[in-house]
Amino acid sequence: MVESANPRRILIMGAAGRDFHNFNVAFRNDPAYEVVAFTAAQIPRIVGRRYPRVLASERYPNGIPILDEANLEEICRDAQVDEVVFAYSDMDHASAMHNAAIALAAGADFSLLGPRARCFNRACPSSRSVPYALESAGLKSHVGWQGD
Repeated sequence: MVESANPRRILIMGAAGRDFHNFNVAFRNDPAYEVVAFTAAQIPRIVGRRYPRVLASERYPNGIPILDEANLEEICRDAQVDEVVFAYSDMDHASAMHNAAIALAAGADFSLLGPRARCFNRACPSSRSVPYALESAGLKSHVGWQGD
């Protein structure tokens, strides 16, 4: 990672979807933040992989590690995480707050990004609109919907 003056160290909790999106729109190009890792708990065989450098940008020449969420407390302490950003869309309240308690006990803040931070623009189209936008621009989408 290319250094900046005291960037805020971020750990993004997610499931290989919203977490990557949050990184790309809120943290990828902001030198005030350093994303130290993503965590994973739902996707098989993703732990131990890395979010690739080509997607992460030149700020992250080795990519970004994807770590086991079961080790949240140790990750926060070992990586000196300043803030855990919760990026699940399908976790119940009790589980989310359990993870918040773990992060807080390890000394990190716990937050969720709101729509202003997560959207590319004010319209913030849904992912379902992307294939139609590509098609109207004369491009072919590789996304198929059930029944297509």
